[in-house]
Amino acid sequence: MPKSNESTAKLNDTPATSTRLIDEITAEQPRYKRGTKIDRIIEALEGQDREDFIAALRDKSISNVVIVRVMKRRGFDISESGISTYRSQIYVTE
Repeated sequence: MPKSNESTAKLNDTPATSTRLIDEITAEQPRYKRGTKIDRIIEALEGQDREDFIAALRDKSISNVVIVRVMKRRGFDISESGISTYRSQIYVTE
């Protein structure tokens, strides 16, 4: 195990930058739009399809499995867990 002054020396050997830490951290963030896959699907749908999808998400009698099956058939990458998480957020806010 290194002595404490050795580990401190290694930390101090890091080159000094004029960049703020938060700027450096946010620069490492992925470049995709924030939000859930469900949010992105809602944005991608238009008109009646969008309304129907939102209605299905809000309808507790429609299972996650059925929504996944239909949406995958339409070419969307969606999972039961994603729907479950999204629904739990909807039900809390309603």
